[in-house]
Amino acid sequence: MRTLNDVIGKLPPARQQKVETRARELIAEELTLQDIRKAQKLTQEQMATVLNIGQDSISRLEKRSDMMLSTMRSYIETGTSPHLGKPGIGGAAGSDET
Repeated sequence: MRTLNDVIGKLPPARQQKVETRARELIAEELTLQDIRKAQKLTQEQMATVLNIGQDSISRLEKRSDMMLSTMRSYIETGTSPHLGKPGIGGAAGSDET
């Protein structure tokens, strides 16, 4: 399995610099996986259900600074999915819990 550092390490130097610059911008904005989840008004439990993992795994993911690129992609895609309005998975039919 590839890590984010593996993928970035294979990029051309100019692209690596762009990635590093954007990463610094996001860090400065303090955008976290938890922020993404909460912006969608999802609880950790709801996010876990969508990703088919346990709530404790969501908690650990939100605290990690290193994770697999595929895991991060799934988390972000789930947190920004337009399909989250389904009953029981946030959106209009979901709860207000965060």
